[in-house]
Amino acid sequence: MVQPPEGPQRLIVADLETLETREIGEAECFDSRPLWHPDGEQLAVIRRVTAPSDTARAGLAVYGVAEGVGLLHALDQRWEALCAARSCVLGERIRGVGRLRWADDGRRLIFGVGLTGVAADEALPEGLAVWHWRDDPISPRRQRQRDGSKLLIVAAWSPEEGSLANLAEIGPHRSAQLLSGERHLLVQDARPYLPHFGERWHDFHVVDVTDGIAVPVVTRQEEVGGSSTGRYLMYFRDDQWWTLDLQTGRVVSLTGDLSAPFNDYTRVSGREQDQAFGHGQWAADDRWVLLYSRFDVYRVSPDGGRVERLTQGRENRIRFRQHRLDWHADPPDDTSALYFSAFNEQDKSHGYLRYNPDEGARWLLNQPRRLRFLQKAEAADAFVVMAESATESPNFHFTNDDFHTLKRVTNTNPQQSAFHWGGDELLHYESERGQPLQGRLLYPAGYEPGRRYPMVVLIYEDRSDNLHSYHPPRLSGLFNQRILSAEEYFVLEPDIAYELNRPGLSSMESIRPAVRAALDTGMIDPDAVALVGHSWGGYQTAFAITQTDLFSAAIAAAPVTNLVSQYNAVYRRTGQPNANIFETGQGRLTSLFWETPGPYLANSPVFHAHRSNTPLLMVFGTDDDAVDFSQGVELYNVMRRSQRPVVMLAYEGEGHSFRDQDNREDATRRKLQWLDHHLKGAEGQPWMSGANQFMPATMQRAAAYVDSAGSDKDTP
Repeated sequence: MVQPPEGPQRLIVADLETLETREIGEAECFDSRPLWHPDGEQLAVIRRVTAPSDTARAGLAVYGVAEGVGLLHALDQRWEALCAARSCVLGERIRGVGRLRWADDGRRLIFGVGLTGVAADEALPEGLAVWHWRDDPISPRRQRQRDGSKLLIVAAWSPEEGSLANLAEIGPHRSAQLLSGERHLLVQDARPYLPHFGERWHDFHVVDVTDGIAVPVVTRQEEVGGSSTGRYLMYFRDDQWWTLDLQTGRVVSLTGDLSAPFNDYTRVSGREQDQAFGHGQWAADDRWVLLYSRFDVYRVSPDGGRVERLTQGRENRIRFRQHRLDWHADPPDDTSALYFSAFNEQDKSHGYLRYNPDEGARWLLNQPRRLRFLQKAEAADAFVVMAESATESPNFHFTNDDFHTLKRVTNTNPQQSAFHWGGDELLHYESERGQPLQGRLLYPAGYEPGRRYPMVVLIYEDRSDNLHSYHPPRLSGLFNQRILSAEEYFVLEPDIAYELNRPGLSSMESIRPAVRAALDTGMIDPDAVALVGHSWGGYQTAFAITQTDLFSAAIAAAPVTNLVSQYNAVYRRTGQPNANIFETGQGRLTSLFWETPGPYLANSPVFHAHRSNTPLLMVFGTDDDAVDFSQGVELYNVMRRSQRPVVMLAYEGEGHSFRDQDNREDATRRKLQWLDHHLKGAEGQPWMSGANQFMPATMQRAAAYVDSAGSDKDTP
């Protein structure tokens, strides 16, 4: 598109072989990039032309690129009939659809239209928001997602036939995506299930792009996906995978007759239905799809008639998943080699497997290291893979197709050789309810056998999979395992087995035996063990010290401390209520607190903090948009009132993770000072002994002003 100094814009094509150019059209303005037709002989564009009223109006145009062809088809003002007399804009970009696209067969153009109206919130006076009990989403969410309030139309135009169809109107709680092949539009509608509490259910229907006819397909479902050709829909329901054939209308359970479970039973949550372990790719011709159990990959035909277990992971607790060498490549077919990543849940080794249709499955790599990012050369049977361990920084390694040897081709941290660098090992233990668990134990740098060291227990859900992970020292303000190791601490990262309605109490039943297993090694001083965690790990830390005197010190960064008040708060990062996090997510509390308050009270640190004897350091950003700063204030007030040892570091303006590098470094330094004082006997820092003399500069200036003005007893 070329804009001359005067006159209309011109649409010009160039022959890349001869470098000859020619003009194929002109307009007042072209409002989109040219979109090539699948046959390469035409292109479509949104253009503005001057109407008889002398007003430039938007429209669609299709041009032929051959010499002398020019404009083939035009859709000018007629598209405005889609808007039913409402103000609208042609070419609005729609998530899942785009702005303008050709159907695969080249017979239709699918495009978006935006309805331009004033949303209710935008019509209010500045500074005013209305919170209504029927709202969904609530006002903070609407403020964060203005685009979610737009009303949009998905339309289809057939240039050859001249037909124009309104496929769907979408907006708040109603979205759409074009299925592969562009023959059907999948629309999901959440409006029947508003307001949303718990899972986010939708009703789904399919719209035929040729005539705009919509057919309901699935009700009360969270997600539905499409196959490679767009013929099949697939969804997970009642712990089974299902397909729906859009040609025949047939619904089939793919996994109902298989003994392996496909629902993720390993995650304890308050959800009504378990989520799936997941799935891999569809074949290019829809002949099969890859489905995951906990350990294995199954190749299943969409009618359920053929099932093949491609891996043998269950027998040795090895978790296989499809690994895609090239995310831009076409979907596989029956002749394609399939690659699978492998992770051994017992010893945390990593590897890769290749499934060849002629040879079956063959191991390529299996090592006690973390392996990632396997990639293949485009024009050769050569591969690179990244490998790392606790003591080996992540490096790429080259190998041929036989994978017999790996040659390192990068050296990402050469300066490490000048420093002591602690390795790691896997601990095995059982929860107090008999559930087998594991933990990662990172050694102190320069470990000396026979010497007993202090230990820091770092918690957050399951942590043992961090075995073989490389952690460079980083002053992030969070808890860095390598820095702790360099300061001669053991670092224990245990797995935690949760139970519904007992998030804090059940965590204790895993933390205590994990610590005992570490102490049983004889390498750790039992009087020098600290517990630390951030966010959910901070919550577990704050709760743990109300239940046990096992720890000599604790650090809780951004902890939830009162499950009732946090339940009723807004997750400011998204503008959504916190309730769903508790009822169906990490909180694992299945009842409403006003109906069954017991679990909320029993698992909240603030209701038990008066019994804590462990010195606690809390670290908070005052602008935390995930866990509100008031959670720290609540626990501080309880512990201060009951005269329990607590210090809170409040970083002005910081969020859930610190942004300012000076604050990151300061928080890291003070955490180490706290641990060194309580676990190593180092001298306490002045900030630990009393806060009155450490006022912010603004408070110091205010105090100086009061002193200079005389006693404040005469101030009215």
